[in-house]
Amino acid sequence: MAEKPPCQSQACALQDCLWRSDFQEARCQGALAALRKCCRELLARGGASRCCPSGAAAAARKRAAPPAPEEHR
Repeated sequence: MAEKPPCQSQACALQDCLWRSDFQEARCQGALAALRKCCRELLARGGASRCCPSGAAAAARKRAAPPAPEEHR
């Protein structure tokens, strides 16, 4: 059996949390933080994983994301 990619467990935990919480990201901050930590540590060691965005991919996603709606006062 093939070995799991680094940080896959954290990525799956985040996806499960989002699914259970009707994709309300605010409810999954712990799982998101765990994935970010895993990816940060992996990238610092020179590793890579399909579960972790590369710097270029993350920047492109950020540029492509629609602006956050302004809060009503």
